[in-house]
Amino acid sequence: MSNANAQPLPTSKTISSTKNVRALYWLGDDLRLSDNAIFSDIAQHAQQLMIVYCIEPHWFSAAQYQARPLGLHRLKFLLESLQALDEALNQYGQQLHIVYAQAQLCLPHLISTHDITRVYRSNHSGADERAAWQAIQQQCDTSIAFSTFTTQTLFNLPQLPFELDALPPSFSQFRKQVNNSHFDVATEQVAWLPPMVVLHSQDKLIQQWITYPDWFPQTHQLSNVFCGGETQGKLQLDSYFASNLAHSYKIVRNELAGWEHSTKFSPWLANGCLSARQVVSALRQFESQHGANESTQWIEYELLWREYFHWYSHKFNNKLFWFSGISGKKPLTSFYAQRFQAWKTATTPYPLVNALMSQLNQTGYMSNRGRQIVASCLIHELQCDWRYGAAYFQQQLIDYDVAINWGNWQYLAGVGADPRGSRRFNLAKQQQTYDPQGKFISAWLGKENLPLSGCEHDELDDVDMADWPIT
Repeated sequence: MSNANAQPLPTSKTISSTKNVRALYWLGDDLRLSDNAIFSDIAQHAQQLMIVYCIEPHWFSAAQYQARPLGLHRLKFLLESLQALDEALNQYGQQLHIVYAQAQLCLPHLISTHDITRVYRSNHSGADERAAWQAIQQQCDTSIAFSTFTTQTLFNLPQLPFELDALPPSFSQFRKQVNNSHFDVATEQVAWLPPMVVLHSQDKLIQQWITYPDWFPQTHQLSNVFCGGETQGKLQLDSYFASNLAHSYKIVRNELAGWEHSTKFSPWLANGCLSARQVVSALRQFESQHGANESTQWIEYELLWREYFHWYSHKFNNKLFWFSGISGKKPLTSFYAQRFQAWKTATTPYPLVNALMSQLNQTGYMSNRGRQIVASCLIHELQCDWRYGAAYFQQQLIDYDVAINWGNWQYLAGVGADPRGSRRFNLAKQQQTYDPQGKFISAWLGKENLPLSGCEHDELDDVDMADWPIT
């Protein structure tokens, strides 16, 4: 990844009044019709529309840090979300076109060959996504308008009480400053969308669905605990606030397992099937009917954590991926191939860590407390480069969000937004607190792998630094 300095946020270009605006909407983490400012603007200003999602071939190849950018669990949820959106668009006489190609290569071609006059994109917090957006603009005619809208965060940039360069250095300061700031209420889905841009019959690049790699059929064997799509996200939102679970959220949020122990909104938020503003709207309605307490306030508190990391990613750009993070101080860790492999495959000397990693590998999900425990283990007990763990989470987690994932890993490694430095968890204490009877470990590893007492462990390595066996 590039080591370039942070770039300013792209701004929307205003287009002059024309008789026929032919729009192309390049979808990303905004796979919904409701509370989507882009669809709202298209409904007002465009006469024809092409909707495109690019599945890029490099997502399925091993990249830096021995991980693929997109694993099977994430792929399954993504494809379900795309199919659900396509079915919803069909009701408008539209369809979602999926291209199996790099966006920087295919979109300029589609724009030029279909006489597109305006291109839409969500204001993504990822550095790579923003770089691709800029590269596409540079390849296109200057007469084409490129417009970005905020779809992933509570606030638009002008609504923040500070300039982006002045983003507070810690979350607590951020929360205090935005506490009384205004953000727009969630909006309903549009009533109308313009008709489709007519595709050129000779254009072999685009088709409704793609031919997937040979391993794609394996995804149907994966866990069905989460199902992608806007409708499924709304069902989870409605069912959660139809219960009284929000009133006990803070008490149970650190539990390692249990559907009811957290909101479970994160997969739909990460893929844009739900917006953060929709969650806040539902929360406000719940509080108006049933009253607010510390737990309901904590749900909003954690949405603000999400908000902070998104603007953190916008500000620091590629520094989100630097070993030294935003601090400029490199951690005293290295890369131990054997230790990292043991961590990935749930074969470390630490039963609780193994149970959590087994859960991640089998389901694509892990509780927030579990993520902190296994991250602390990789960084502090196994003394490995934190970026390998962040990249593995990127591959595995169905609720992967570039800003939240890499921001949290920096935080725990002591190179991010935590003013107190790195966070090290006492694994024995964590096990005693959150799995004292060993039920979680037994569920994921079997009773035969329960520790005899405490959190005792064997030696970390079978080989030394020169790869010679340790006797």
